[in-house]
This record gives sequence, structure tokens and C-alpha cells, in this order.
Amino acid sequence: RVALRTLITVTVAHVPVEAEAAAVIRPIMPRSTR
Repeated sequence: RVALRTLITVTVAHVPVEAEAAAVIRPIMPRSTR
């Protein structure tokens, strides 16, 4: 149960971080490709 709880908290915390990373990477990607 503890492992499952930590796994859920990690995934829940990972989703917003991944969304922020995507928002930051999207504007940078075209610049790096050009």
C-alpha cells in the first residue's frame, strides 16, 4: 500500500512538471532546429 501511495503521488506530481517542461521546450525547439 505504501509503495502504491508513493507511486500515485509521484505520478500526480510528475504530470504538472511534464506539462511545464513541454510548455518551456515547445518555444525553444523551433529555435534550436533553426
